[in-house]
Amino acid sequence: MELMPIVSSMPFHPFVDGQLLPATPSVAFAEGAAADIDLLVSWTTDEMRLFPNPAADEVGFPGITEWTRTLLSGRLGSDAGQDRAEALVGFYQHLLGPSGRGAPSEVWLSISTDGIMRLPARRIAESHAANGGTTRAVEFAWSGPPADEEWDRRAFHAIDLPFTFGTLDRAGWREYLRAGPDADQLAATHMAAWAGFARSGKPEVDGVGAWPAYRPPDRPTVIFDSQCRLENDPLAAIEAAWDGLWSRACRAPALRV
Repeated sequence: MELMPIVSSMPFHPFVDGQLLPATPSVAFAEGAAADIDLLVSWTTDEMRLFPNPAADEVGFPGITEWTRTLLSGRLGSDAGQDRAEALVGFYQHLLGPSGRGAPSEVWLSISTDGIMRLPARRIAESHAANGGTTRAVEFAWSGPPADEEWDRRAFHAIDLPFTFGTLDRAGWREYLRAGPDADQLAATHMAAWAGFARSGKPEVDGVGAWPAYRPPDRPTVIFDSQCRLENDPLAAIEAAWDGLWSRACRAPALRV
């Protein structure tokens, strides 16, 4: 297989033309764009499980280390080096191993989840808060009962959509997710929180109460699950492992195809 720069499987993306779109979101927020607008940033716990790579276990840890180096270089804008790639893969092996999820495919899914989805979202929240904006952060962690399929879906990218719009009974979502009463309650809580944010900028969450604004050093983040809760900076250790491995000016990384 060759390494080649691609935009991913989605051919249409916003294009920074310097006029209509003057900068990427990471650059714009870092420079204070929209600081006067309340912001709610949300991600799911297992974003990239929607996009599993069946070749990950075949290439093993040497292979995903090369993939990681390519991902890091794309995010950094220069070669991250073999040592940093190996160290990051090792971090995730140690992180996931005790739960029985230490296979190369699991490690790669977690690396890509954090490098492509969760940490960039967290950094947008960080920039907005640093510039005085009122910011709130969410992690959607609900995944429902374990599935019978070989694919362990967990809280994958877009699983939160039927909860956001109250559409668990549409398009087969309820059956697919095996959604029960806890999911219905979570959907009601989710919609009420989003509506409260849109209405007043001051949402409340069942089991949490008033939802504090995201700001250092605590970085309070609401975790949406069967039992909602508030955690302070749930991605802190992961962010530390990625220290120095991104650039605000980065573009889409090169991915293995």
